[in-house]
Amino acid sequence: MIIRVALPLPIWDFFDYESDFDVRLGERVLVPFGKRKIVGYCIERDVKSNFRNLKKVFEKIDAFPLLTDNLFKLACWMKEHYFVSLGMALKCILPPNLYSRRKKFECDILKKKEKTESSINFYFGSQREIFEFARRIFSKKISQGFKIIAIFPTKEEVEKSLKLFEDLNFSVFHSDVPKGKRLKVLFDFLNGNVDVVFGTRSAIFLPSYRRCVIALFDAHNFSYREEQHPQYWTEDVAIKRSEIEGGEFFGFAESSSLKEYFLVKNDHAKVLSKDEKTRFKYGIVDSGDQNFGISPYLLEKIKQALSERKKVVLFFQKGGWATSMRCFFCGNVLSCSKCGRILSVSKGQLYCFKCKKYFPVPERCPKCKRKKLKNRGLGREHICYYLRKKFPDVFINSTGLDFSHAEKEKIVRDFENGRFSIFITDRSFFEIENWQDVALFGVLDGDFFMHKNLWNCEEISFLFFSEIRNFFKDKDIEVLIQSQISSQIVKEAFENKEVFYEKQIEIRKQFNFPPFARFLKFSVKEKFAKQVYRIVKKKAFEVTDLEKDEEGRVSFLSKIEKIPEFSQNLKKHISIVEL
Repeated sequence: MIIRVALPLPIWDFFDYESDFDVRLGERVLVPFGKRKIVGYCIERDVKSNFRNLKKVFEKIDAFPLLTDNLFKLACWMKEHYFVSLGMALKCILPPNLYSRRKKFECDILKKKEKTESSINFYFGSQREIFEFARRIFSKKISQGFKIIAIFPTKEEVEKSLKLFEDLNFSVFHSDVPKGKRLKVLFDFLNGNVDVVFGTRSAIFLPSYRRCVIALFDAHNFSYREEQHPQYWTEDVAIKRSEIEGGEFFGFAESSSLKEYFLVKNDHAKVLSKDEKTRFKYGIVDSGDQNFGISPYLLEKIKQALSERKKVVLFFQKGGWATSMRCFFCGNVLSCSKCGRILSVSKGQLYCFKCKKYFPVPERCPKCKRKKLKNRGLGREHICYYLRKKFPDVFINSTGLDFSHAEKEKIVRDFENGRFSIFITDRSFFEIENWQDVALFGVLDGDFFMHKNLWNCEEISFLFFSEIRNFFKDKDIEVLIQSQISSQIVKEAFENKEVFYEKQIEIRKQFNFPPFARFLKFSVKEKFAKQVYRIVKKKAFEVTDLEKDEEGRVSFLSKIEKIPEFSQNLKKHISIVEL
């Protein structure tokens, strides 16, 4: 028989092979490709090929199709939505290296359930409320015959959550689980031997012939963006899979993103939670008049809390002693030679937050070879130094991205046990469980997210303050936020969310921002750049000018509702990334 195969490569063409095996749709096969052996996916069988002397399939990997009809439909949607070859979309769903030559797994269930209407739901609240609701809904859905895929942003979050669901029949699926065991989890889930799988974003593609509930915790976390090609958003894929299968989707988060609010407003989803009144007090402090990141008013509040023998937590995103080091003469800012990120100054050395590596401080500027290197910007270590001078009898500590997970955990536990009174931290404050003796929580730079060069910086800032609101809503604590340009966003996050959402939707509709359009970066071979540019310009709301990069390709940005149709020949020379 002759089969048509999609290869896990950025190639839009399909390839015909002759097979001595009975290969069904969705099964993986090992085939020759040039001088290589590569695993591909059968997308068509009994093909009438236009080619002679076809190469033969080396081996059939799957005893039966692991790629269900619904997952194949999902791959076809990803192909169009993220502009990738079908082989690359299938590679996301069923990695070609996820198989074992030693073990043979069998599937007991090959009958598909009838498709029913899908249900898209969101639940917003504090972490405690979310997990309580999730436990109830999981037990209810399992009793109704559903299987659960529960997805978390990181492997650490997966492991921490397991103790909350000990009474369920579950397995774990993420990159730290050995390949053989991951394959066993896949078959156990397919056969219905486990009710729940806890995993990271790759778990979204677990095959099932039963109806599934897909639960996404911390739904709009940036860890859910796949960094490699294709760069998909897990939430979008999860919602689409639920729609295709007639399953149910539950998005759990501290607050609603604008995209989620838009879905609910247009009756494509519903909210199950109820907003409750808060117990904490909050205030906004003008951050214009401050020393070392702390205004006189906030300093007075810290003194008051310490005099009452209470503890203080201060949030500050920027780590280290200084945010960068700059040459006084030529203005060169020192950056990482490996990733290009600006290096911060931490513990007397230069530190790259992306590579997580320390480097010695050079005696001279690498660019102009002069000696005058100066620190720039304020970091947590510097604020610690200032507060230690102000409160010499008080124990102060800090933590951030330049600390390991174990170091962070130890510092948080020490703070809970009263070993120091002022804690300056990044998002690690969410790990604190005992807030009984804490009187004050301060955000030293409420404008941090607004300084980022992002089109949705207002939404990111709003989501952060909404997260703070939900985290502290059942705690007797005072929250103070230092801000100059984010005061209105803070008020809307703490008091009237609807105003923010409606205002943002009106602005985005007016300027054709998401969810009314998509921001896409097109990269094209120079030979075809003008042709592609003309096609896109006809369909786009806005396009930037053509720019040539170092690799000899031409790129441009577009604000567009839908990716235009391109000929098969052009597709081979275009790559698209959503911003």
